[in-house]
Amino acid sequence: IFIMILEETGLFGFLFFLLWTFYSIVCSIKKNITSFMIILMIYGLNMGEAILFSPGGPGLIFIIYFTLAVAKPKLI
Repeated sequence: IFIMILEETGLFGFLFFLLWTFYSIVCSIKKNITSFMIILMIYGLNMGEAILFSPGGPGLIFIIYFTLAVAKPKLI
């Protein structure tokens, strides 16, 4: 996946992707261990099949779970 991102987006896009990946992992660790495990599972599945960048079919389900694992709940 890293070579694919580097080839498609160039060096600046690849660095942005690495920053985004690091930020999502840190946010999920701060939330709880379950969110971190969900993020690891999605990244692991994304290595074999590019589901994170295909919003059709099962990719949309994984994007929704990814967002729920990273986003912090708002306090009223």
